[in-house]
Parts: sequence; C-alpha cells; structure tokens
Amino acid sequence: MLTLEEQLLFLEEHRDMFTKFLEQFQEQFGEINKGIFIQQIDHNHFCYDSVLASIRELQALKKRQDEK
Repeated sequence: MLTLEEQLLFLEEHRDMFTKFLEQFQEQFGEINKGIFIQQIDHNHFCYDSVLASIRELQALKKRQDEK
C-alpha cells in the first residue's frame, strides 16, 4: 500500500500526464472541438484537485495525531 506522500506524488504526476494527453488531443482536432477539450481538462483538474486536497487533509490529521 502506498503512503499518503506516495499517493500525492503519484496523483500529481498522473494529473499532469493526463492533462498533457488531453492537450495533445486538442491540438490534433484543432479549433472545432476545442471547447470540449477545455471542459474535459477543467473537469480533470477539479477531480484530481479534490482528491489531492482530501489526501492533504488526511496528512494533516495524521501529523496532528502523531504529535500527541
């Protein structure tokens, strides 16, 4: 099982990789479907950022617990 730190790194890397993938697709399809790709990239960022924020909150809780 991955630690919280490893999960954060993995998800941050995957988020960036998936964004680049979508941007490459957007370039291939040009201006015609640009709005769809922008919407998908925004949705991708929202989902990843929500999960990353939750993991960071877990880290903070764990740190506080360890300090007691």
